[in-house]
Amino acid sequence: MDAFGGLGKKTTSRGFNRATQGIRQTGSASKPLTVLVPGIDKKIFTASTIFDDKQTNFIDRKKENYAPTNNSGYLGKITVRRAIESSQNIPFVEMIEKISPNTSIKYLEKMGITTLTEEDNNLALALGGLDKGISPLEMAGAYSMLANDRSIY
Repeated sequence: MDAFGGLGKKTTSRGFNRATQGIRQTGSASKPLTVLVPGIDKKIFTASTIFDDKQTNFIDRKKENYAPTNNSGYLGKITVRRAIESSQNIPFVEMIEKISPNTSIKYLEKMGITTLTEEDNNLALALGGLDKGISPLEMAGAYSMLANDRSIY
């Protein structure tokens, strides 16, 4: 394995670094960072707040229809805690609608995320649907802020 996590013999010095340069879509791994941190910090919802997990059509900032689905079906009225456990998508989109994608972006930037674009300012942000993505190093840094109980404000 080469020094940067690839397979095979190291052939270059200072080559592609997957930790810092490997920008990837985050998917559901970003839900706590994009939705829960700002929503709980602003006291918009708590772990026991109830959302209705049902097929829902949302209108995004471009006034277009946005209809996310769940991989495991719909659970009806559930708490935020249950939505996290089963990674239900609809409640997270409802939550980011309440806090606004713009607020979420401000929080992510305070957590050290540098790869966000204007295209990320939409409801899909709640589900990790990003224009570019985030590097593993920045994701780890954002989560370490939570693990170390650091406030961003």
